[in-house]
Amino acid sequence: KQWYQRRVRGYSGWQFLVIVASEIPNPSRNIPIIVVGSVSIVTALYVLTVIAFHIVLPISVMQSKAAVLSAFGSAAMGDAGLTILSVLAMLSILGSMQCSIIYRSRYVHSGAVEDRLPRVFGLVSSRFKTPIISLLYIGISTVPFILIGNIGKLIASSSFTIFPFISVSCLGVIVMRFTHPDLHRPYKVPLIFPVLMILFGLFVFINPFLGKDWKISLF
Repeated sequence: KQWYQRRVRGYSGWQFLVIVASEIPNPSRNIPIIVVGSVSIVTALYVLTVIAFHIVLPISVMQSKAAVLSAFGSAAMGDAGLTILSVLAMLSILGSMQCSIIYRSRYVHSGAVEDRLPRVFGLVSSRFKTPIISLLYIGISTVPFILIGNIGKLIASSSFTIFPFISVSCLGVIVMRFTHPDLHRPYKVPLIFPVLMILFGLFVFINPFLGKDWKISLF
């Protein structure tokens, strides 16, 4: 049920690195290293975590528990393990949210710099060197969704709706490769990768309509 939310989202995040590519030194060298390295590390940790769950917990417990990590910590190390793993999970979520705030504010800032949004969103703090107005906009615009909506449904909806936009972005890479072949590119991605991402994004978007999960995703 909602496999795209529970599995795919566990590996996501690497694609947003390119949004801050201009802030990364030597992007043509460092971006491939970071992407491949991060995905490899996450994959290894994910597999090792699942193996540990299967060693400690019976299948029936993992199927009946919403928070498997808490059950694992309690079964493996008692109350201390439950507390330690809960704190680590919270720190992981905070780190993920911090990265999310960083790259989402760059969306708005870039639009302002390229005159597609009001220029006020392009203002950068002289002290922190961050797009302060964009950060405030992202924070303020997010609050109503949290206040009026169910957070679980918001997460499910974002998982479902984000992939069409990722596919369109990848399509833009292919189109610009042919329409602007001489454009300076600090990192030139092989076209096979955006093609695969387009196909995968379309699959993730269409797949829920084939079952019952689409209602959960949309509503």
